[in-house]
Amino acid sequence: MFYSAVPRVPLALIALISWLCHISPAMIIPALRNEHPENVPDKMAIGKEPIDNNSDRMSPTGGTFNQYLGNNIRLFEGDIILTKQQEKIWNQTFNYAMTFSNRTIRMGRKKRQAYRSDNYFWQDGIVPYRIDSKLSQHAKDIIKKSIEKWESSTCITFIPASNKKNALVFVRGSSCSSYIGHMSQWTKQPVSIGYNCEHIHTISHEIGHALGFLHTHTRADRDEYIWIKFNNIQDGLSSNFMRSSREDNYNYGLPYDYGSVMHYSKKAFTSNSGPTIIPRYSWYEDTMGSGTGPTFIDILMMNTHYKCLVVYAHPGTVEDIANGGFVFNQLITEIFFATTFANADSFGCGGNLRATSEWQILNAKMGKSGFYSDDISYCHWWIEAGQHEIIEMEITSLSGTCSEGCIFGGLEIKAVADKRLTGYRFCCERSNGKIVKANGPILPVILFNRRDYTQALIRFRLKKT
Repeated sequence: MFYSAVPRVPLALIALISWLCHISPAMIIPALRNEHPENVPDKMAIGKEPIDNNSDRMSPTGGTFNQYLGNNIRLFEGDIILTKQQEKIWNQTFNYAMTFSNRTIRMGRKKRQAYRSDNYFWQDGIVPYRIDSKLSQHAKDIIKKSIEKWESSTCITFIPASNKKNALVFVRGSSCSSYIGHMSQWTKQPVSIGYNCEHIHTISHEIGHALGFLHTHTRADRDEYIWIKFNNIQDGLSSNFMRSSREDNYNYGLPYDYGSVMHYSKKAFTSNSGPTIIPRYSWYEDTMGSGTGPTFIDILMMNTHYKCLVVYAHPGTVEDIANGGFVFNQLITEIFFATTFANADSFGCGGNLRATSEWQILNAKMGKSGFYSDDISYCHWWIEAGQHEIIEMEITSLSGTCSEGCIFGGLEIKAVADKRLTGYRFCCERSNGKIVKANGPILPVILFNRRDYTQALIRFRLKKT
């Protein structure tokens, strides 16, 4: 999820790929060109009137907001601004495989070893920041909540900055966009907050970029987990789905998380309402582009990247779950399984349920018609079984707001063995009747909501042998 430099690719080859894939050469590496970075906040602060901050049309990530605003033409991968140095690096980074009309096109050359430059780290994990006074109070509140998402679960510290200090500056722009990593040579490093970016998951995504994260769906190993449907992508925007090489992409050995805050949704940059990203495991269709902020894997990767991590106990058994977590700053032990293993007392709902050979019913509802919140509420259940028993669960009925990425609410079932990963998410009636199977001893089930209501009727039992 972090980038490094690789050799240059001949422009003629780029032009050939552009022609084959209907990409203009200028669009392959788009960038906001600016000789004077100090002027960037002013140039970015050309906003448009809001569409509707509570709209069903709302997308989970900044890049697809920019699609509606028409700003993606000058942004790399939809929401990334490149410096001239980074643009030069990315112009050399086309070790890239694209499947188009049954042809696989490979670009670029390999390096023996990639690097992660210290120049792009925030020194000692300290991030001075300022919030531009032109932003609304709501935007300011959401920015602070998004900062808290990262700060509360890593050793990274955000501190208010003086006007002269090198700082991350949140400005009112016409897009949701950010630079990658720390621009240490500048006194102001802008993060653009457009009107329709005022959501915790969107701003958390842009902060992730500013801390050094790239997009999950461009990981070097992404082809093992997703297909890119290039025929459904808007003309000129196929470069937003560029795949990194294994030499220039480093993920600290952590698994691919469909629910990552850095993952685009299934219809990102679509030209025809069809999917542009298809999970190889169809259960994750609505997990991609999730609207719940940084996931456990995101947090683990950020802690590893900034060397916060001293001790980490691998989850998987009840004993590991009880003892697992991070130790950072050598002072505080945090248990980061709250979104997976919280008990009934955490939110006043949920509980532990023991699966038997007979069907049992779980009927739960959160929220109500007309309800809206910037914050997501959760209910957690543990469906328990023996270590070698199989739990069978059927979604009998699921109702509420159906949205891309389940950004307003839904049901999550953590059926995979690695409980660190975001589970299968469902929020539309088309999920009714689906049956999920999982090995014991624990199947976490999570109901979440922040708009109107989410209601799930599910039944579960031990699978008969």
